[in-house]
Amino acid sequence: MLTLLMVTAIAVADDSSLKRDGVGDNVSSLLTPDNANLLMDDYNLPLSGSYSLQIDRTLGNFEDDSVTGLGGHVFWSDPQQGLLDASASTLHWGKANVNRFGLDGKWYNSITTLSGGVEYQTGDVDNQFNLFADIGLYPFEILSIQGGAAQINGEPMGHLGFEVQPAADAMPGLALMGSAAMGKNDHESLVSQRYQTKYV
Repeated sequence: MLTLLMVTAIAVADDSSLKRDGVGDNVSSLLTPDNANLLMDDYNLPLSGSYSLQIDRTLGNFEDDSVTGLGGHVFWSDPQQGLLDASASTLHWGKANVNRFGLDGKWYNSITTLSGGVEYQTGDVDNQFNLFADIGLYPFEILSIQGGAAQINGEPMGHLGFEVQPAADAMPGLALMGSAAMGKNDHESLVSQRYQTKYV
């Protein structure tokens, strides 16, 4: 039986953008960044009013195995109030696969975001529920700080993270991110950079 890898802190804390109205990539968050070479992207399609559809895609390799993943979200979002996201995804690496089904919510209040979620995983892993609870602070327009707790694969873990846009006016798609997570039997940290472009 394949053991599911610890979800990375960024995936747990991911608010997807400093605007607080996106959803995180639900496919590639199963893989830790230090042992995987992945191309990850997502496509957001407005549906009607405050409703949107997001498609997540992952391609690459993990250790000696190829990786493919596909996921989808249908979500309601209001930048002044909150977000409600229903998602499903499947990830295949080597001869193994993991399927995930989740429901996440966020509530915005001034500079604070409270969020929580539950997901069910099945496939070549233990079939079980994972739980998440987070708080995000936005003290400045270019900075977010996150922290929270989760139960992943039956193991409790805590995490802290940040995201900053160092050149929000000149390069609005550039973000620097850092995170640290600690569980009962493991810990990890990560600093990374992301650049997003919007296609008109």
